[in-house]
Amino acid sequence: MNAPTSKEVLALRGKRKTHLATSSEALRAAAEKKRIGTPLVIKGIGRGKLTLITLSMQKHVDVDPSYQRGETSMVREIISTVQSGGEIPSPPHLAKRRGSDTLWVVDGYQRICAYQQLRMEYEAFIHDSEGRDAEAIMYQALNNKKAQSANNLVKGWVGPVGDLIRGAAADPSHPLYSKVNFGDGGSQVRIGATQLLKAVHAVLGGTGGKHQYITASVDAKLNASRTNVDRAKLILRLIPSVFDKAPPKAALLQALCLVARERWASQPGWPTEKTISTLKAVNWEKVSPVQTYHYRPLFLEAVRKAWKA
Repeated sequence: MNAPTSKEVLALRGKRKTHLATSSEALRAAAEKKRIGTPLVIKGIGRGKLTLITLSMQKHVDVDPSYQRGETSMVREIISTVQSGGEIPSPPHLAKRRGSDTLWVVDGYQRICAYQQLRMEYEAFIHDSEGRDAEAIMYQALNNKKAQSANNLVKGWVGPVGDLIRGAAADPSHPLYSKVNFGDGGSQVRIGATQLLKAVHAVLGGTGGKHQYITASVDAKLNASRTNVDRAKLILRLIPSVFDKAPPKAALLQALCLVARERWASQPGWPTEKTISTLKAVNWEKVSPVQTYHYRPLFLEAVRKAWKA
């Protein structure tokens, strides 16, 4: 058998490299899927007991900085939601270590900060804990669960915004019919339920926050004003009408919602067919090939140009 030529060796190397790259991508995806789907086993921490945290008990609440982050701007969003009449779901989780009266925050620190600033009592789950290692694992498990179930949160949300999004997705006459992703994974053809939630939030003046706070905030705004309901319904129709080929990236979607908020500041109304045609005709890749929040000003300028006041 003749030895391979240098050209054949290079060709073989190229094939081998491609095969290895493909295999490694597949292995990486499989490992990630396994990591997400495998529940964390938490030892050293008991089942939580739902307890009313009175004002006198709040002096015992503390934070372990080894696994908790500090206070963020989300606290202001929660305070605004509560003051607007919204309810905050998902009670915080606190841990009580053996021989101590301190209640360590495992999950829900931003909520607790808001309650304390409002001088409100609140319900929380209190867990018996053997120490910070068990609490850190529980913190990770709780936050992983939230990250995976964002679209499911909207699907199961009992409130006006959940009703609007689910209703649109189930209505054969609505442009969102069968185009909403209520699952955990991403989709190239369906828009995520949480994206729609954030879109409604932006149109109604919201500025961000965790999904459960956004839903409560939007519900409060919808309950407070019929005009807000009209704005929400319009944006849920406008998004699939403009982006009828594929769901937009977050930065582009937010740009459309921010301009809609400007145009509907006094009175919401459906854009002209010329405006919608102009928006559909924009080459968004040409506006910015990288659709991240850093380039949102470019999308805002393009949307404002297409949708004149």
